[in-house]
Amino acid sequence: MLAAAILISPSGYAERVLSASLKICINDSVQVNYMMLEDANPSLYSSSGDYQIVIESLNSIPVYNESFEMNFQLLSNPPEPVNCSLKNTRIPYDPQMRHISIYKNTNMILSKDLNLCNNNGVCDLGYETHLSCTQDCPLNREDKICLGQKDGICDPDCSEGIDPDCKNGKLLENESLNGENDYLPYLALAGLIIIVFVSILVYKGRQDKKIEQEREDFLKWKEEQERLKDAGKPPV
Repeated sequence: MLAAAILISPSGYAERVLSASLKICINDSVQVNYMMLEDANPSLYSSSGDYQIVIESLNSIPVYNESFEMNFQLLSNPPEPVNCSLKNTRIPYDPQMRHISIYKNTNMILSKDLNLCNNNGVCDLGYETHLSCTQDCPLNREDKICLGQKDGICDPDCSEGIDPDCKNGKLLENESLNGENDYLPYLALAGLIIIVFVSILVYKGRQDKKIEQEREDFLKWKEEQERLKDAGKPPV
């Protein structure tokens, strides 16, 4: 089953990744649940383990290599052995990637071309997305990733309230894509931030001035005490 629809935040710390879900079994069989392009945070890189992912270019030049471990146990109490486990990963994408192989030690257990766009007019879920195959997966077609920007197209993969072009899963009517009102909340927030920042600067300036005045008053008082002491008079 495909992963749930994934929200892509235009302001998030995301990058283009090859997102893959592999069902790997102890008999060395591998089933690809999905392998598609999205914008997300890449998985933490692993450099050790009995298993290995190798991705090559069209000229069979390695462009990605990672080792990893598989755990064939259920996280129960006590742990129970299982025949198959999932390997879910998000790999930083390189446009040169053309072929993926999975090895267990030196034994190749998966060899597969990366076909992220076949231009057949159908959005093949689990392989094609709008990011890899715009012509087969236009924004108004389900591809299991959410592109929630204001673009005049309702993305069916977005949850309610995520895509500003959608209402109840349908395109909003009579919406201006460049309406000035869309920026009013941001302008108000920017204005508030500026006011707070200026207020802090003014307050800090006043406090610094007060401290400096108190310092000057103290030095004058100290000088006066020294003068009285030199004159043989009692301090004030």
